[in-house]
Order: sequence, then C-alpha cells, then structure tokens
Amino acid sequence: MKKSIIPLLAVLFFGCSNDFSDSSIDVLRSEKEDSVERVDKSWVLIFSDEFNIDGAVDSKKWNYTPRGDVAHAYYYKPNDTSVVWCEDGLLNLKFMKDETDPRGYKSGSIRTDSGKFDFTYGKVEIKAKFSSGNGSWPAIWMMPASSEYGGWPARGEIDIMEHIKDLDVAVQTVHTTGTEQKTYPFGHSGSKFKQGEWNIWGIEWNDKKIDFMVNGEVCATYYNKGLGAVQWPFDIPFFLILNVAGGKGMAGPINEKHLPFTMQVDYVRVYQWK
Repeated sequence: MKKSIIPLLAVLFFGCSNDFSDSSIDVLRSEKEDSVERVDKSWVLIFSDEFNIDGAVDSKKWNYTPRGDVAHAYYYKPNDTSVVWCEDGLLNLKFMKDETDPRGYKSGSIRTDSGKFDFTYGKVEIKAKFSSGNGSWPAIWMMPASSEYGGWPARGEIDIMEHIKDLDVAVQTVHTTGTEQKTYPFGHSGSKFKQGEWNIWGIEWNDKKIDFMVNGEVCATYYNKGLGAVQWPFDIPFFLILNVAGGKGMAGPINEKHLPFTMQVDYVRVYQWK
C-alpha cells in the first residue's frame, strides 16, 4: 500500500483468467515447489466476520485506521459511519467528498491490529466488490503485528488485493527489503477479476510460500528462498486491513465525476490447518 505499483519485473508471475473453468493455469514453478507435499489436514476457521449487524463495525474484531500523512491514510476518517458501516449483511467502505473536512475528502479503513486478531500461516478468503475510477484505490492487505524486523519494508507487507483507477487487473504482491531494492524482485502483470462484481480474494500462506488467489485460482506465488528476513519476513504474525483510499500515491488525481469510490465486503474468513 505504501509505495508505487510494483514494476512489471516478472520473476514469478502469472494471471488469473475471468473464465473460472477447470482449465489449468500455466504457472511457473520453482524446483523447490516440486518437493512441497500437501498435508492432508482440514482448514479450521479461526476468525470470521459476516457483518450481520447494522451500524458500526464490531469493535471486538476491528479498529479504525487513523488518518495519517502517508498516501493511503491521508483521507481516512475514523469513527465515521458515513464512510465505514455495516448494513444488510455487508461491510461498506466509502471514499467521498466532504467540504467540511480540512482535507476536502474522507474515506474508510478498518484493521485487526492492537491485539484484535493476527496470525501466522493460514488461508484468507474475503468476498468483496468495488467501484473504479480515476483516483480510486481499494485494498485488502496485511501488515505485521510487531516491528521485529524493523520498519517498512523490512518487516514485510502482504497485498491480497490492490486496485487503482479503472485497470482491468488487480495487484497481488508482497513488499520486503529485497523487493524494494530489486535484489529479490517479485512482480506480476496483475490478476484478472470480474470487474464490478463479487470476487473472492485470498491467500494460502505457509512457511514455504504464499499463494495469491482470485475465486479459487492461484494467480501468483511468492516463495521462501531461505535467504532470511531480507526476502522472507513472513514468519511472524500479521493482521488484516480493509480500506478504500484514493487521490494520493499510485491512485493519482481524483476525478470527482467518479465519486464516491466504494468497496463492499460480504465476509472475511481466516483458516489454519488443524
């Protein structure tokens, strides 16, 4: 979320199709992947929110992301149910014009930090749909619960979904010291999805790799190469973030004709092998 869109340096790099058929995905696999065995266990639900309340989000599960000066947080407005609210079984996040706000706009973001929920390894599934337009930047992502490996990007970031403007692909990627310095780049051309419709965004994360998924298809895989935190700071707990940002960073200038920018979330579910 913090930097510009990852350059298209395809080292491990694949896209999902919009045709969710049984056809296989042409995925580059490393030699290490061939040695990975799937453990026949069950996925056990360890966190979920179905948003079956009306009004403010469940404070036992979520915190509001504070406003800040970094690009994605510049317009956040915590505790404002006009930009973050639950209704009819859905979470609603909005980016909108507000002439009473000193920054001219306001937007919504929630996260499970500060002990609400974090985890190491598992499967995430989030069903969401969002609008698009010049200046829009909805995202579903994860950050570490501690600063064990230092500041950003050394401590890592997992982007389950980032979408900007009106592109027909979404970014699914990681940030590490290695990716930002281009010593261990990871990029892709973007994941195809059903625009303007419901999609299930997800990851499957273990000590060997992170699979990035859309509607059950693996779109990209980031591998642990055994090089330590510079390439794999993903062995510590991470928390979830949902937001609609805009107007800064890689989102670019806002076209007010395209406002408001919105994202709806049907559910958030996190599983682990048990």
